[in-house]
Amino acid sequence: MSISPWLWAGLAVWIIGSTAEAAKERPLPVVTRWMDPLGGPKPSHEAPACTGSLAGRLITDAKLMGASSGSNRVCLVVHSNVLVAISNKLESYRQALCLDGWTPVVYRYDSGSAESLRSYLAGLYAASNSLAGAVLIGAIPYALYEMMDDFGYGDDGYEDFPCDLFYMDLDGSWHDLDNELPYAEGKYDARSGNLDLEIWVSRMKADNLSSLGPEIPLLNAYFDKDLAYRAGRLRPDRRALVFIDDDWADYGGEDVEQVGRLYGAGNVVSVINPSATVMTNYLSRLSNSYELVFVKSHGYPLGHSFTNPSVGFEWVYCRNYREQTPPALMYSFFVCSGSDYSSDGYLAGAAAFNLTNAGLVCWGSAKTGGMLYDEEFYKPLAQGQSIGGAFVQWFNELQSWGYFWMPSWTYGMVVIGDGTLRLNRTDPTPSGLEVSTQAAVSEWATLPGGCYRLQACSDLAHPAWSPCGGAITASAYGVSLADTNGPEGVRTYRLIKDESGPTNLLRNAGFEAPGNTDSDAYHWTAGLPDSYAGKWGNAARESWRAREGEWEGVVKTTWGGTHENFGGFWQESAVNALTTYQASAWFWADNTWTAAVQEFKVEFYSFGSCISTSRLLLNDVHAAWTQKAFTATAPVSANAAHVVVNVSGAGGSGSLQFDAVELKRVP
Repeated sequence: MSISPWLWAGLAVWIIGSTAEAAKERPLPVVTRWMDPLGGPKPSHEAPACTGSLAGRLITDAKLMGASSGSNRVCLVVHSNVLVAISNKLESYRQALCLDGWTPVVYRYDSGSAESLRSYLAGLYAASNSLAGAVLIGAIPYALYEMMDDFGYGDDGYEDFPCDLFYMDLDGSWHDLDNELPYAEGKYDARSGNLDLEIWVSRMKADNLSSLGPEIPLLNAYFDKDLAYRAGRLRPDRRALVFIDDDWADYGGEDVEQVGRLYGAGNVVSVINPSATVMTNYLSRLSNSYELVFVKSHGYPLGHSFTNPSVGFEWVYCRNYREQTPPALMYSFFVCSGSDYSSDGYLAGAAAFNLTNAGLVCWGSAKTGGMLYDEEFYKPLAQGQSIGGAFVQWFNELQSWGYFWMPSWTYGMVVIGDGTLRLNRTDPTPSGLEVSTQAAVSEWATLPGGCYRLQACSDLAHPAWSPCGGAITASAYGVSLADTNGPEGVRTYRLIKDESGPTNLLRNAGFEAPGNTDSDAYHWTAGLPDSYAGKWGNAARESWRAREGEWEGVVKTTWGGTHENFGGFWQESAVNALTTYQASAWFWADNTWTAAVQEFKVEFYSFGSCISTSRLLLNDVHAAWTQKAFTATAPVSANAAHVVVNVSGAGGSGSLQFDAVELKRVP
């Protein structure tokens, strides 16, 4: 029997509607609670001091940029206190936005109320080329909102908080109706009209992060990180850590599923078991290379807590992020008030504006509550939407459901950092720019083994990128490329990297980065920088005949300066149970080399205990680089793997050498 197209269409609508209703009818999770380690209560906020009409001026006209899509216009609102000191970095950032398809305009903010700035943004939005979002740079004013919270469980008391939705909802009405205690004058307490968000807003606020450093250096360093990320020079592993404290353990599977939209299920490391979600485990995992860290815990603006079944609450403070400088660049903080940027030393700022190459963007709440039903956020992110754009889609979808508890959960949500960034890099990404009058000869930043292509255009205002030759595979951390066939005149060049295939879970896979000495390899030696690696015996890092780059790992014999006839390296990576992985490496053995045991193996661990081992013997390796590979499946309780090169019973001459060691999830 055939079914008519009309019936199929109706059935499809019913399925979609039923799925949405099922999502909305899930039980509400436990709300994040204010938890000060000293037991202090949640303080009230003073009404903002910025008042009066707006003073400032537009210093960059969008027409000068020549961008073709007005719908991608973004306003960079920069406080005059910092504008001159960051102008060089700001200009580089503005150009990078153009290359990424945005139309940036720069507005110098001198003074004025949040209301006057909102009116200015509304005018940009109403113009023919409209407005997609705004980045507020420096101490830009904010609005306060106050309410009696109800998270779906009844009256939870009074709360006030900074509310950046005020800048995102440009055509709704905001009211200050109630001034009787605990309410106060100068704080909004009601909204009416069209409540959808028209634009997104993110903040680069670092004037109250004195523990990290002065505001100007922090902002300039932030732009350096941002540009390095866009150029491909700063790229943690394409994977995420999901760390869910006890009160939300029942929702952990859903959280892993949503984050997996971005990275794939095999690239999401989840810690959900209450016995494992403790402070020491979290801090140890922060040293691993993740792009995104997703945390659910109770807390306050200066830190968050984890429940240890043995000792009670344990605390992770902002100083832990500052001192540890985790490689992660993105943070989802489902933490009470962790993103309250009005608080000195606030958690989201400490993470986003962290030192060196740590941190970039955080999203979280400036009050109790958090990002509820975040599948509506991660779906557009996975489809290539910007962080700011995904935020607007998430909020508007949830608001359309009409539940009374939505304001309590969501009105405090903010984005700290650059809302224009995208996390789904399915397209090749620029790896730098160089303007040249002839051929582009430059040392480009690359990763060994990566596939790159040089492109050129003659007009940066209207870029039409054309290839300059074929793809090349980089053999080192920098390559020189030239466009010998380019026409005369000024051209702009960029290098793009093809992103394809699973991520290598091992760090410093080619032994290129040294430790304290040349013979020590970073990420292959205990304490450099963490305890998730080691070497023993007569193992070393050498620059003899590397397969890629200049360095390789080596196990020598007694001729190597010691009497030890054994040695090896190991490195740990987080893995998912019941997932298959491929280990591979290139090996070389001198013709005079012998050893009783020489093996390449993967050891699977469950919370510190080795539960299984898969190995490949290397008896047939000879004096030519040979790639060896094998697969192994993580047992049901495995959460970590050690990749090991092990030698014992070596003879009196020669050596075993290895390079380009990889551990990848099998798709």
